[in-house]
Amino acid sequence: MIALLRYVPSLYIKLFEHHPFAMLTITAKGRPLLANAQARALLEAGRDGTAASALLENSRLLEKLAENKSFGGLDISVYQAGRRREFRIDSSLIRGLFRPVFLLSVQDVTASSRHLRRLRHQATRDSLTGVWNRGAFLEKLEAAIVLAEQEGYTLAVLYIDVDEFKEINTAYGHEGGDAVLAGVARIIARIVGRKGAVGRLGGDELAVFMHPVPSYTEISGTLLELTNAIRAMDIPYKGQTIRVEASFGASLYAENSEDAATLLNRADKAMYRMKEVPLFD
Repeated sequence: MIALLRYVPSLYIKLFEHHPFAMLTITAKGRPLLANAQARALLEAGRDGTAASALLENSRLLEKLAENKSFGGLDISVYQAGRRREFRIDSSLIRGLFRPVFLLSVQDVTASSRHLRRLRHQATRDSLTGVWNRGAFLEKLEAAIVLAEQEGYTLAVLYIDVDEFKEINTAYGHEGGDAVLAGVARIIARIVGRKGAVGRLGGDELAVFMHPVPSYTEISGTLLELTNAIRAMDIPYKGQTIRVEASFGASLYAENSEDAATLLNRADKAMYRMKEVPLFD
């Protein structure tokens, strides 16, 4: 038993030293005390004033340490030589003789976080146009409807269809049609900007929601700007220039208990009636 007790401290030291993550003890003010091989490598790399120093001086980390309790899953981003690095920190509070000391486990999650962002982008973005795909757009629209209901403001939904898209595909092939869709989506995203979100519902059908919308005048102005910008756009394709136009329809959510599908359906119907009746439904 005595032999086992003598062995335990050295076992912990070996586990600490050879842990695959950076392990170190620090004070509540972020001063490192003891570090394993991985942490020493991180600290050595940070002597030029980059990742390690920025990590240990991070305000979010220092705020957590000031709480004087253990914590886990703290994600921190720092910049090293102009590149973003991401770390996940778990901490255990150790009661020292004179002051609290923290045992930190620091995992570099830069590569895995980048991979997750790529997967998230692929899952939520349309691969051709870069705007939200149908599922992600509908999810965002539903969330915007809930917010509009809570805050009491008006939300506008636009339905957009590229005119004579089948003829474009016939004349220029599917690659030409893809170039048109990507170009139109870029124009719409640029004009809508932070006022809302743009999604591709499928085929040549795009949709937009904007909120909050202060007046019909602003929506009409946005529609006019979109119409003129798309008409003025030249889409180069294999030495040729493709000119396009688009049709628009709009629906408004004010105090109606409607879901995303209903609003889009009303905007779609308004789009098909746009030449005979006003855009708003």
